[in-house]
Amino acid sequence: MSDWTDLPTAWDEAHGQARLVFHHALQIVAAAGITHLEHDAEFQHSNVSYEPAQGGFMGRRLNGEVQLGMGGSPPYWRLYSGGVSTARLRVAGQTVATGVTWSRVVLARAGLADKDLELPTWDLPAGPFDAGTVFPPVPDEAYHQIQTWYENALRVLGRIEAAHGGSPVRVWPHHFDIATLIDLGDGKSIGVGMSPGGPGFEGPYLYVTPWPYPEGDLPDLAHGRWHTEGWTGAVLEGSALPDTDQGSVVEAFVAAAIQACRVLLS
Repeated sequence: MSDWTDLPTAWDEAHGQARLVFHHALQIVAAAGITHLEHDAEFQHSNVSYEPAQGGFMGRRLNGEVQLGMGGSPPYWRLYSGGVSTARLRVAGQTVATGVTWSRVVLARAGLADKDLELPTWDLPAGPFDAGTVFPPVPDEAYHQIQTWYENALRVLGRIEAAHGGSPVRVWPHHFDIATLIDLGDGKSIGVGMSPGGPGFEGPYLYVTPWPYPEGDLPDLAHGRWHTEGWTGAVLEGSALPDTDQGSVVEAFVAAAIQACRVLLS
């Protein structure tokens, strides 16, 4: 039986704003890994986990015990030591610049090198990422809905990781998606994940992407559709889910899309 929590299918301006605040505030957590960890060619040093107990995102351990995190409703940046929050700063009312300064201070107090955080250089969707722009307050309900999407996706992707030998489920701060990768060998793979929204998508969606992208006709899907603009993959948008028993549709979509990708890559 699915343990998916049914969600509203409507996505309004408040939810979109909450997504942007989460996405941009998460860059401070990514910056801690970029600044204090050895760089990995696949950007493992900058990715994060989603932790339901914290209602948010936890960065990599920086010296065995210390982590930077961000989340909650409303969201806070938090310093953790041994998994326990020891300092926090509410995101609303702050700027990226003040988040960087606060993080530098608390990380130095925790024993890390006293230096400015190196912010990511990748492109982000328009939002409050400019160093002087203040993060706005957003209704807590909007944050709750995004958190539930990540919690649902974490459970689904965890099962895929176990069943298909996928990579550890991680959140990637660049696109703000949570995903696992099924390595098929010979340079072929299938990515399975959830994005809370992005270019061409008003709200959250699940995706299953084959690599290399296949050419020619794509098979029919009982649920979802094929996306082919810029990248190729099967997608199931949140707006296409039924009001109830969403988990059954999600599980059926993911299973069928993974199988379709396996055939396409065979």
